[in-house]
This record gives sequence, C-alpha cells and structure tokens, in this order.
Amino acid sequence: MRQVKLILLANNLVRRPGLLAEHGLAFWLEDGVRRVLFDTGQGLVLCHNAAALGLKLGQVTDVVLSHGHYDHTGGLAQVAAVAGAVPPRLWMLPAATTAPRFSRHRDASMHDIGMPAPCRDALPRFARPVSSSDHGPVEIMPGVFATGPVPQLHAWEITSGFFLDAAGKQVDDFPDDQALWLDTAAGVVVLLGCAHAGCINTLELIRRQSGGRPLAAIVGGTHLGGADAVRVARTVAALREFAPAMLVPLHCTGDAVGVLKHAFPASCRAWGVGDGTTFDM
Repeated sequence: MRQVKLILLANNLVRRPGLLAEHGLAFWLEDGVRRVLFDTGQGLVLCHNAAALGLKLGQVTDVVLSHGHYDHTGGLAQVAAVAGAVPPRLWMLPAATTAPRFSRHRDASMHDIGMPAPCRDALPRFARPVSSSDHGPVEIMPGVFATGPVPQLHAWEITSGFFLDAAGKQVDDFPDDQALWLDTAAGVVVLLGCAHAGCINTLELIRRQSGGRPLAAIVGGTHLGGADAVRVARTVAALREFAPAMLVPLHCTGDAVGVLKHAFPASCRAWGVGDGTTFDM
C-alpha cells in the first residue's frame, strides 16, 4: 500500500514555534516519487516554512493552482527560482493568469488581488500542461486529481465583490477555480483552495468524478468568511449530507469556523502551518 503525506505549508494560522503565518494557503503532497505543491500562498512564508519543515522546494515536481489570486500564486516565482534542470509541471486553468483582478472591501475601495507580475513573468520557467474541462479530472500523480472548472449550479454559493476591472463593472465568475481530490483507501479526500465557485458545487462535482465514493475528508478554504447566516446555514445543511469523516476549515473560512465546529464536533479539526496527516492510497 502506498502512502501520501499532506502538510500545510502556508495558512492564516500558525501554532508551532519557528513557523510563520500569512493570509494565504499552500499544501505539500508527496508519495516518495512526486512532490506536489497545491497553491503557493503569498510567497511571504513559503521558503521559510519549507526549510523549517525540512521540505526542499527545489525538489517539487508539480505545482497545482486552485485559482489566480495573489494569496495562492505569490510563491510561484520563488519555486521557479530554485527549480532544478527538470522544471516542475504547472497545472492551472487558463483564466488563472487573468490580470488585473479586484476585490471590493467593505469601505468600497477596490484592491488588485490578481497573480503578482513577477509570478506571471516566471510562468515560462515551468513545464505547463493546463488542466481542461474537455478532459474531466486530470490525474496529477497516481490517485490525485485536479477537478478542472467547477460548474456553479448553486447560485446561493456565489459571492459578490470580485471583479475584473477597478470600476467594479465586470464581475469575476471564477472560471479558473478548481480543487484537488485524493482517491484514498478510506474514501475521497478533498483539498480546497478558496472554493470561490462554491464549496458544495465543488463537492458535488467531485462526487460525480469519483463515482460517488464516500467522503473521508475536506481540508482547505471554504470562502465562508463574510458570508451571511443564510449561506452558512445552507452550507452546513449540505455538508451534513456529505458526512465527511474529517473537516479541516482553513484560510478564508473566517468566523464560520466556529459554526462548523459546533455543527461537526466529532469531525472538525483545527490545523495550523506545519500540521498534516498521511493517507493510505
């Protein structure tokens, strides 16, 4: 039986001495042959945390991007800078490189949150297969799949406040949003970046792609930060139907973490940078 190790490399929360937190997300996956980064955070803590955890970024074989925001793509230039003679493969959807991209804050100000220019400049240094909806899920390494685009079937999950222009006229509908899932011995393990296309939309897509296998774990950002009580309640109700054995809300989940802990006391876990687990495949 093969094992895959999962380590949280960047996140908003850190609980271990010697590691650093940031508003961002990055996971490390390895199986002894391939070493995969799922997102790269802002790039402020990636190199430090990897070194502190004994992980060599120069040995990364694949980088998968959940979407093109700065807090998930900001470490790309650093990964490219330490790559060996064989560059890592970069898996993303084409719209991840769209720039600029904006978010509207509560004070109505607009902020560019797209992929930083140095990271866009570094893209040619990667080997670049691009995951595509034409091929369904794309296998990154044995038993680990990128979903490709997520159909946004539940309109109530889609958040406002994201745009393709500074005037706030062109709504960003996140055609680049995707997730990873692992086909483990215990069931499907889902890794979410931000779930801009909707946490439940994403889980329903993965259920179809995996042939309805049981859900062993959900780990990552659910984009419930700032969500109103109605959307949080609908998300909780839908999650009950999926009945994940383990739920690890991270990054952009916001205050909804408390709601999820109350709703799923037996399965909800709190992870900080450096935490992780190993899955039998």
